[in-house]
Amino acid sequence: MDGTRPNGIQEVSYTITTISRLYHQKSIVCQATSDALVSPMTTTVQIYLNLKPLTPIFNTNEVSTEETIPLRVSCTSYGSRPAATFTWSIGGNDVTSSSTTLAPATALNDTNTVTSTLIYSVNRTHNKQHIICIASNSIGSDSVSKTFDVKYAPDITVTSPVYTQNDVNRIVTCNPSGNPNSYTYHKWQHKSKYGEIIREFEGNNTLKLQDAGMLIRYQDSGEYVCTASNGIKDKDNRIEQTGSGYVTVNAEPVFTSDANDGLKQFGEINKDVDIYVNVYSIPKFTNLEWTRDGHPLTTHNSVKYKTFSSPTIVRDTIHGKEVQLEGYNVTLTIHNLKKEDFVIYTVTITNGFGNIIYPIILESSSAPETPGNFSSIKSADTIVTVQWDPNVDWGHKQTFYLQYRVQGLLEWITILIGEEAINESKRRRTYTLSNLQRGKVYELKMYAENTAGKRSNATDILIVFTGCSEFSISSAVIGAVIGAAITIVIVCASVLTIKLFKWRTGRNKTKKKEKCYENTGLEEIRKGDEYDEVRNTSDVEHTQSCKTYESLGKKMNKEVFNVYDDLENPQGLTPLKSQQAGKTQLKLSNNSPGNIELKATTGPIEQVYANEVI
Repeated sequence: MDGTRPNGIQEVSYTITTISRLYHQKSIVCQATSDALVSPMTTTVQIYLNLKPLTPIFNTNEVSTEETIPLRVSCTSYGSRPAATFTWSIGGNDVTSSSTTLAPATALNDTNTVTSTLIYSVNRTHNKQHIICIASNSIGSDSVSKTFDVKYAPDITVTSPVYTQNDVNRIVTCNPSGNPNSYTYHKWQHKSKYGEIIREFEGNNTLKLQDAGMLIRYQDSGEYVCTASNGIKDKDNRIEQTGSGYVTVNAEPVFTSDANDGLKQFGEINKDVDIYVNVYSIPKFTNLEWTRDGHPLTTHNSVKYKTFSSPTIVRDTIHGKEVQLEGYNVTLTIHNLKKEDFVIYTVTITNGFGNIIYPIILESSSAPETPGNFSSIKSADTIVTVQWDPNVDWGHKQTFYLQYRVQGLLEWITILIGEEAINESKRRRTYTLSNLQRGKVYELKMYAENTAGKRSNATDILIVFTGCSEFSISSAVIGAVIGAAITIVIVCASVLTIKLFKWRTGRNKTKKKEKCYENTGLEEIRKGDEYDEVRNTSDVEHTQSCKTYESLGKKMNKEVFNVYDDLENPQGLTPLKSQQAGKTQLKLSNNSPGNIELKATTGPIEQVYANEVI
């Protein structure tokens, strides 16, 4: 534009309507020419612009990291005047606080280069979100955006339809979800609900279950575990990831393997009993019925019978492996058992897919009666033979046990000595106990035990002796008996001496000059040491006792009757016959072991006179 001022000064102006950053630091020259001038007049001006940042640039083509590794990414702004500042966002969320910015670098053109770095912990939810870097100053701002790629280990789910026992094809599907979505599949596992491994399969993301028949398809129910990997570690540093789902096969009820132990169940007379079965049923059974010997039982409002069911953990064999399952316990309570109640009970359980029947044999669990007539029929140096009569077994096989010990010891030795089967005819039984110690006193008792785990009371304690075939009685007892016999002989001899003295005194009155007896023979008895060998102590060995009584018998035969050698036997005394020696056997009450009852025939007795009574 040209213009002339009144003072003759001319002014020219030039307007640039659109200026770009290209004008920054550019020179503009204004030149004036005139005829009055030898050469043109010029003036120069340099332009300095405030510039907004150029579009920032990421330091990588792809913004990517793994879930377990924090993101580290940088953004650089160029050409700003003044220097730019930065703002960061991920998925619309400001994350600038996790960034740092370096000091600006000034270029030759007086513009600034600024770099900001973001370090941020991410997870799989950030995958596919936008990460934005914004550079700005007072003039304006610019930004850059990229799609964020977060790599992570797969989450795995397992799915399948609900099947029935009529479905031949049963498929289980593994659904991994990770980044990247390329997977390696490992072994499948079939588990019980309580984590027990039932079986394993090779496979990929689809598992087709093998069919083994309708009756055992219910065994395919359970937890199925899929294992897969995509090369990315999880937060626990594991490559292989697992996921599971529950497969359900609806089928008719089954009695579980732990119910087999209940085929026979036991009760006691005049007591209540619960008989029961365990059942696995998906879906749960809808009806149950009990019969008694084939006749229906009424349990509703019954005084005698009551039935109920409750959830419980049962055990069953699933594809050859015994595991725990969620099942039900079905129970029938029978009150006040009588003899006629020990019969067969049957339970029928029904759901929408069928019914099953299970019999239970109720038997008496009363203890067998104590064996009768327990006694010793023979004893020798190291053996004892006993006999007994089996008693009522209450319909069970019973086993007989003998307990024995040396008298004075605390510990009993228990051995099995016989058995009696159910319905076996009753008969007397014997058993020979061998390898005993010679010359010892033994205590014996026995009892019976049946297959219901019940035990009879023990018999009374039986006392037997080993060591001498002529006697089965302890040395203490024999000593006491012989001591008593000696006392009787001495008293009898004293009485006879007195009578003899009186008789001789009377005779001297009529025959004064006749010589009386000066020696009645009693002195010989007093002087003799025939009885020194007798011992009346309980600790004498039995072998010594036998010898003692043999010598004693001989001395009694010789010496006792010497008392009467010089007598004329005016009283007409008649000797008694000797008795034969017999076996000696003692029994103690099991409740009163201190009381001994001697049950034996009398041992050897030497001749005595009928009127030798004190």
